[in-house]
Amino acid sequence: AGAFSTLPEFLNNRFDDDVRRLTVILFMLGYGLVTIPSVLYSGSIAVLQLFDIPNLFNFSYSLSLVLTIIVIGSVGAVYAVFGGLRAVAVSDTLNGIGLLLIGIAVPLLGLSLLGEGSVVSGLKIISSTNTEKLNAVGSSTDPTPFATLFTGMIFANLFYWCANQYVIQRTLGAKSLAEGQKGVLFSGFFKVLVPVMMMIPGVIAFHLYGGAGTSEGLETIDLAYPRLIRDVLPTYASGFFLAVLLG
Repeated sequence: AGAFSTLPEFLNNRFDDDVRRLTVILFMLGYGLVTIPSVLYSGSIAVLQLFDIPNLFNFSYSLSLVLTIIVIGSVGAVYAVFGGLRAVAVSDTLNGIGLLLIGIAVPLLGLSLLGEGSVVSGLKIISSTNTEKLNAVGSSTDPTPFATLFTGMIFANLFYWCANQYVIQRTLGAKSLAEGQKGVLFSGFFKVLVPVMMMIPGVIAFHLYGGAGTSEGLETIDLAYPRLIRDVLPTYASGFFLAVLLG
């Protein structure tokens, strides 16, 4: 830790330049074709839902989506290119705190909305109605069967947490080995909160809005979390959410 700032740099030192070059090509393809498009799309969907951009500027939905993607991508590129690793690290820390606060607040506020002002009543509703939504295993007919976790998905997860530049760079950039180890353990702790911050809001959204594609439900499942945020966050918190999202 401290001797390298990027994973390709580490691989070049550990192996050779060919390994570094191949790794960079694979990373760039992955980021360009999968990671960055999905992040920009999901972030833009949230902004469109929260601030109703099409009606605000009288744009079509597709044009609003494209323009929002360009704005979010440009903001991220500017501070990453001109600020360097230090700016990214500081921004990630601040945004991480903001996302943690929002991630904890949304399920609590969502349960309160579902329970008509009572979090306990909301919990009773999701634990007694449509309980199949709480089944983490699912069935063999699910789009992503549970067994996938032990076949292809385990390799994707091992790559992301053990070799992905986005994650490993933070560890390699630590001022010492001990600090890097502490950072990994601290980040791992917050992964325990993911079911509460990500899965429970989805269950709440199903109870509030119905299933995607139904007459009473949302058009697509992509809109569930942004719609829930729009409905439960106080108006004054919308700007805070946008600042965290764009960061």
